[in-house]
Amino acid sequence: MSSSPSTESPRLVLYHQTIHHNGKFVSIKPLTQTGVTHVYIAAIHLNDPPENITLNDHHPDDPRYEELWQEVEYVQGIEKPITVMGMLGGAAKGSYEKLERNFEPYYAVLSTLIRKRSLQGLDLDVEEPTKLSTIQKLITRLKADFGSTFIITLAPVMPALLPRSPRLTSLTYRLLHPELPASESSIVRALCQARFLKSHKHLSGFNHFELEASDAGKLVEWYNVQFYCGWGDASNTRFYEALVTAGWNPRKLVLGVVTNPGNGAGHVELEKLQDVVKTLATKYGNQFGGVMGWEYFNAVREKDASRAESMQRPIELPWMWAFDLAHVMGKLDVTNYEEAEREAYTQGLPSRAGSSTPNPTSQSHPHPPDPAPASTNATIQAQNPFAQLIASLPSAPPPPPQEQQPRPPQTPQNEASTQQLVDMGAERAEAIAALEAMEGNVDAAAALLFGD
Repeated sequence: MSSSPSTESPRLVLYHQTIHHNGKFVSIKPLTQTGVTHVYIAAIHLNDPPENITLNDHHPDDPRYEELWQEVEYVQGIEKPITVMGMLGGAAKGSYEKLERNFEPYYAVLSTLIRKRSLQGLDLDVEEPTKLSTIQKLITRLKADFGSTFIITLAPVMPALLPRSPRLTSLTYRLLHPELPASESSIVRALCQARFLKSHKHLSGFNHFELEASDAGKLVEWYNVQFYCGWGDASNTRFYEALVTAGWNPRKLVLGVVTNPGNGAGHVELEKLQDVVKTLATKYGNQFGGVMGWEYFNAVREKDASRAESMQRPIELPWMWAFDLAHVMGKLDVTNYEEAEREAYTQGLPSRAGSSTPNPTSQSHPHPPDPAPASTNATIQAQNPFAQLIASLPSAPPPPPQEQQPRPPQTPQNEASTQQLVDMGAERAEAIAALEAMEGNVDAAAALLFGD
């Protein structure tokens, strides 16, 4: 019997896709000593025919995964359990298209896997254009079938949680904070609707503001936000805080990073990452969503890499990367770091031996939007297509919009622009509000109202 899943923040999440490495089974048991709260078993793929569901390249019941499922049961059942979830999708496209095309048969095999392996939640890593209605249906169905304690998370790239224009930041903030007093401005009221407040272009296609404002969005526990591969920067707090400025509750924002330079562009060395995480944890306290690492098997501390180089032999201690992050997040009940480090180190070592099953070849998290060199974060930041946008955002949540400013009178040019949008299908109040937000630019207002 697995324990009740954890949703408390801050969380420490690790994706686990590479189940075997260099002919050896990669054990998750060492993570029980590290403060890790959640492990995601990745990646589940839906295929044709529906019964051909796979975990990476093989059926989840393949004998190569027997030891994995035994360890899942073990870490769920210990005194301080780890919550174990599945991850659906990733860079290998097709799973969500199949659910969109013919939901029931594909959902049936997915739900069977969840039940059979006692997975305590599902991460929706949507990296293919998908209708919002499909995601809402999947979220709602999972909660209905598996109960209120079943955890549902998403893994968007960072720009998916930003408004398309920085001028809309005060509106998205209002949208995501319905507890604020209603605006007295008819323009603000007309525009403060999720269907107008589009996300930046990203991998999933659907509008995350519209999802979050919907009933299904209330069932999403948090977002594992990808701040790497050219989609963001975790070497400082600015990108994370830009999302809070846009209205997102920091409790629902988990800072996603790569654990090794080989896992994608934008890797942040652990010492620097610890500084960033400590700053966020101090600022937001238990409202800080936490940290996510892609992925577990090759997570590396620079001091271990240096030691391995000097000894001219590999040192594989991936669980220690998590241990050091948990330490700065205050998730380890230790008074002597060095002593606790030695204990975590030695308790992890015996679990490294295992089977000789080959390493899976499929990959899950995204490639950069454009080819990016393996370089420093400064280079990645300079090349990041969203850097200019982030630079334009304030570093704190904006004040409520001015309520008493009178609406400018409609000039003949404004009236013509309004009528043009009405002819395209907008309501008159919506057209006026959109033109106001876009400073009279008809094309921008049309994009706001109707999308590209």
